[in-house]
Amino acid sequence: MPLMKEAVESIQKQTFRDFELLVVNDCSTDETKRALHSFSDSDDRIRIIENKNNLGLAASLNKAWQSAEGEFIARMDSDDISEPQRLEEQVKYLEKREDVVVLGTSATLINQKSETIGRSLRRESHGDLIKHMGTENPFFHSSVMMRRRFLVETGGYDKSFRRSQDYDLWSRGLGVGKYHNLQEYLLKYRVADALSWSTIYWGSYSKFCHARRQKNWLLSLWYPTRYMMGSVATKYHLKK
Repeated sequence: MPLMKEAVESIQKQTFRDFELLVVNDCSTDETKRALHSFSDSDDRIRIIENKNNLGLAASLNKAWQSAEGEFIARMDSDDISEPQRLEEQVKYLEKREDVVVLGTSATLINQKSETIGRSLRRESHGDLIKHMGTENPFFHSSVMMRRRFLVETGGYDKSFRRSQDYDLWSRGLGVGKYHNLQEYLLKYRVADALSWSTIYWGSYSKFCHARRQKNWLLSLWYPTRYMMGSVATKYHLKK
């Protein structure tokens, strides 16, 4: 609950003020619903979408962007924190670069106690991002701002993916327009204490699907294998 409160407040504190914040409550069983409606009651820019059934992340994200009224769709998880200038900097860049359809940022890494544990500078240019996409996720999902047409043309998130929905979307959207990352650290990204086997499976599967779209069967073996080996090593390192 405190993490969700931090996340919402970080959007309320943005220097860019003309936004709507859509929050999807996917059948929470704690005090989240009450807290969210407390936010929306005091700030008319905040709108709560209540799922009648638990739909999962991908389907919930689709409901959110399809309900949004703006041209630019920003994304953030409920435990991450946006720096005050994030939306302003992303809107300014997208207004100048009409060819860019997905814009991310670099991130400060924080743990579950909100302590800074590092920084991650993501690759900047479209060419560089695509070149390394088989072995790297080009974006911090919580940092991206997308053009509506990107989501319309790709059909949005594939709800069959329980994890790695974002990577699958970037893979399917390669022909829509260019990708880019601002080099500023405009997001505080919360790193999980443990890596689940579900995350490893879906991450590997998404890499396989990406290679298959490139019609390269050798890479369809290499990409998921490399990801799985690295993830398993990370999983056991985090246990120590």
